[in-house]
Amino acid sequence: MTDSTSTTTQTNRTELSRRDTLAATAGLVAGSAGLGGVATTTATAQENGPTEIEDWFDLDAVREDLEDDYVLVDDLDGTTAGYDEIAGANADNGHGFAPIGDSDERFTGTFDGNGNEIRDLVIDREDENNVGLFGYAEGAAIRSVHVDVSISGGEHTGGIAGWLWAASRPEGATVESVRVTGTIEGGKRLVGGVVGLNHGTVSKASVDGAVSAPGGTEVGGIVGQNLDRVEQCFAGGSVRG
Repeated sequence: MTDSTSTTTQTNRTELSRRDTLAATAGLVAGSAGLGGVATTTATAQENGPTEIEDWFDLDAVREDLEDDYVLVDDLDGTTAGYDEIAGANADNGHGFAPIGDSDERFTGTFDGNGNEIRDLVIDREDENNVGLFGYAEGAAIRSVHVDVSISGGEHTGGIAGWLWAASRPEGATVESVRVTGTIEGGKRLVGGVVGLNHGTVSKASVDGAVSAPGGTEVGGIVGQNLDRVEQCFAGGSVRG
């Protein structure tokens, strides 16, 4: 005879996956950005694929899981949901977009722009280091995106990443097939159109804009300082140190 009490029914055992957690909490992040605590996100975590980014709220939510894989599925610009709260000139008390990843919490995932554009991006953080769309990317893979920016930062400033570091990924850190337009202005040193300080591989990148670090050194159209590889890249516009 089977004792029915010998079988224990477990409850509340449903676990959100890492990506599901990102999708579920992204709305809270957006709410804290100025929507009165009520917000939605269109970020979609694919069961066996990258998390999709459709608007600025989704992009901002990347910082909640810096190890994940992401794909941009549409252009982002000044008319896209979340722009004023996340990436416009008045966002974050006038500092604009907050770079994804820093020296303490680095972006280590992948970001596939899928050939799409991120336009009208404003970053005004001249007193901060590691400034760009990504502040500090370690062992990350970033590819296939056009970024149109207005950036002001300190040391380690770039259109795509302030600091690209290869340490944690066997393949190294890579930025590939990207285009940067607009203006990038940094502090005393290590300022580039694509990457401020490069310790990875930057390939098939182009820059058409103004890169400057008034009175500074180590300023370049593609990278400010290169410690690894730069391949098949083109820089137009102006460079001023």
